[in-house]
Amino acid sequence: MWAAFNGHVDIVRMLLEHGASVDAADRHGSTALLWAARNDHVDIVRMLLEHGASMDATDYDGGTALIRASENGYADIVRMLLEHGASVDAADGHGSTALLWAARTGHVDIVRMLLEHGARVDAADGYGSTALLSAARNGHVDIVRMLLEHGATVDATDRNGKTALIRASENGHMDIVRMLLEHGASVDAADGDGGTALIRASENGYADIVRMLLEHGASVDATDRLGRPALRWAARNVHVDIVRMLLEHGASMDATDYNGSTALQSASCYGYVDIVRMLLEHGASVDAADGYGRPALLWAARNGHVDIVRMLLEHGASKDAADAFDRYRLTSLMWAAFNGHVDIVRMLLEHGASMDAADRDGGTALIRASENGYADIVRMLLEHGASVDAADRNEGPALLWAARNDHVDIVRMLLEHGASMDATDYDGGTALIRASENGRMDIVRTLLEHGASVDAAERDGGTALIRASENGHMDIVRMLVEHGATVDATDRDG
Repeated sequence: MWAAFNGHVDIVRMLLEHGASVDAADRHGSTALLWAARNDHVDIVRMLLEHGASMDATDYDGGTALIRASENGYADIVRMLLEHGASVDAADGHGSTALLWAARTGHVDIVRMLLEHGARVDAADGYGSTALLSAARNGHVDIVRMLLEHGATVDATDRNGKTALIRASENGHMDIVRMLLEHGASVDAADGDGGTALIRASENGYADIVRMLLEHGASVDATDRLGRPALRWAARNVHVDIVRMLLEHGASMDATDYNGSTALQSASCYGYVDIVRMLLEHGASVDAADGYGRPALLWAARNGHVDIVRMLLEHGASKDAADAFDRYRLTSLMWAAFNGHVDIVRMLLEHGASMDAADRDGGTALIRASENGYADIVRMLLEHGASVDAADRNEGPALLWAARNDHVDIVRMLLEHGASMDATDYDGGTALIRASENGRMDIVRTLLEHGASVDAAERDGGTALIRASENGHMDIVRMLVEHGATVDATDRDG
């Protein structure tokens, strides 16, 4: 067997002459013929066949000598095996015949030879794939042509429901797509996920194939099982030429997927400027909201896409639409302020966005910017007249947020704009109490310098001094005492 494996012709001859078993198999089931066929040792294959070697012996994966020679492109061995009567349609453990392997791996001469010996052209493997499907998927043009000439079923499907046309389209094999269409392939056949050839070509960016499919009458608005048409896929994957082509063929811009999202919302969310521009120029609905109630402007503002925000505003997008999915119902301005998108905040303000619109907890854009420490945005909002003492229902106004989170510059800015130092959160805590509790020394100093009430108490009686003491902030305790804090004040727990 090792002699056959390594191509030692004289040794194989000698062993056979001395009575070696021609069909002895190794522990994997492979015989000398299988090894010689797999390794392209033509003379040894001939010798073994002349000594009666079984051509139906199989290896560990169920492959015969013919299958392995076909898979690896050894035409002389394939011819020899066929002339000796090898079973042309024997299949390996995965259901693949010699024809399937040769078609899959692109061995044209072997495919021709197998077909001439009567191989079943539509034999399918365990995954439902035929030789035509395999050749189309892998771009073997001459093999596809040959199989079609031998009557291969053009619309056969694999287990995923994909036809040869879908396989060729999603893998960019233009010549094969043309050939299949000329042979009557169904242009709108859909795979198991509902994807047509047009959808798959659009998804993967094959513009020439998209054009050809459209010219052959492909349905431009067909959708997959999740409701996504070709336009949605092309927009999502930034295939600008394909988006243009689909729009020119009348694709619906307002078609929605399973999330209720249109192409405009998707492109705005991900920052695809050219596609947004194109969709708007073709009349896409600028204020359409997805299934979560989010229009394109909200997505663009939230994610920081400045050019898209500008474009949407110029096309009349509603500035104050609120996020219906998020439980706080933030507007575009709130999202931009929350995420620190300075240029977008400026743009929205210049277009008249409501500065004091509040979310469900009462939080405004000023509060969200103060919470996260975006001083430039806080300054901008204050200069545009934002209400400095607007408060949410739980954590209080912007000053409390900034004091709690140690944003000193913002605290100073808010105080300069007249922020009330006596405003409280849901527990009755003032900015001074929260800053003292959290060890914010600079903020405590700033608040005291601006006249904050040193003995203001929470609902449970806790003062700034009590909170600083219980949390071990000695420097703050000292400062509060120096500013006259009552050292004997007690909370409800004494």
